[in-house]
Amino acid sequence: GDLARLADAVAARLADPGLARREGERGRRRVELSFDRGRMTDQVAALVDKLTPPERRP
Repeated sequence: GDLARLADAVAARLADPGLARREGERGRRRVELSFDRGRMTDQVAALVDKLTPPERRP
């Protein structure tokens, strides 16, 4: 909710493309480690099991 702080953060990245690139690379590594295909498949399957009524499960 702090628009001034958001504007400052955006301006800092626009003024320093290297900073933006480094942060982007770190973000990508985090996503690749935290959201790999196997982990996400397991989480979706667990959610489907949780949301499926017992009488509808095979």
